[in-house]
Amino acid sequence: MGERQSLCLSAIAAHRPRADEIVLVVDGKDEAPLAGLGAVRVVRGRGAGRAAARNDGAGAARGDILVFLDGDMLTAPDFIARHLAGHAQGHAFTRGRIRELIAAAARSRLDEAGPGFPGLRAENLQRDGFAPAGFRASASLLEQAVEACHVEGRTEVPAWLASAGANFAISRRLWRELGGQQERFGRRWGCEDLEFAFRVGRAGAGIAFLPEAAAWHLSHPQPERWQAHEQALALFGELHRDAPDIAALHALLSEKGSLAAYLAALSAQTRMP
Repeated sequence: MGERQSLCLSAIAAHRPRADEIVLVVDGKDEAPLAGLGAVRVVRGRGAGRAAARNDGAGAARGDILVFLDGDMLTAPDFIARHLAGHAQGHAFTRGRIRELIAAAARSRLDEAGPGFPGLRAENLQRDGFAPAGFRASASLLEQAVEACHVEGRTEVPAWLASAGANFAISRRLWRELGGQQERFGRRWGCEDLEFAFRVGRAGAGIAFLPEAAAWHLSHPQPERWQAHEQALALFGELHRDAPDIAALHALLSEKGSLAAYLAALSAQTRMP
């Protein structure tokens, strides 16, 4: 198990309250260090990609609310409580805030933070893109679009962009109704979570964005990221051919993408006969 996964599990061990159960999908060759996590059910993944791994984990879980985290995310001790509070308010799908934690700056500080990383607090994300104190964080292009919709209230940005599979919670009922995530995306990078949230929106279920349910992504190089994403975007468009907001996504989720370019492409798509 790599350093990022060990840090993720260390943060999970400090969650208060703890989850009623922890289902760990091990989708590679390594086993996970489980000390301090309490009762953990380990599921051996099929090596079929992230959608398949999440489907396998959800299938093994017993709870009414499923909270998903990727193995390279850091979370504060109140992470579970924040998502549960959102569901207690009647939301069936909640998505927490994500920041990219630049690894080079973070590595020297993680040991200083101590068990559970108490320095990780949602309120620290409000200070000009730095969070927590001494850590350099940034918002991805997707996250910028998410917050333009859910924080700034820009109605031209689709709400379903708040979908990242690295930090969301959903009722078991809704997960089952939608049939889980689309495994056709396979092992290529990207879009399986976007496609799932698109179906959440089409099913009439609201997407609640919870800035306080924050998670920090330990960024790492992905050499073939954009090439894989182009393939994933093509499949996404094939699955939902009548959606202009999907057809415009290449202007956001590409190597030279931007929120401004996405809004321009979306505007052009909606004007087409």
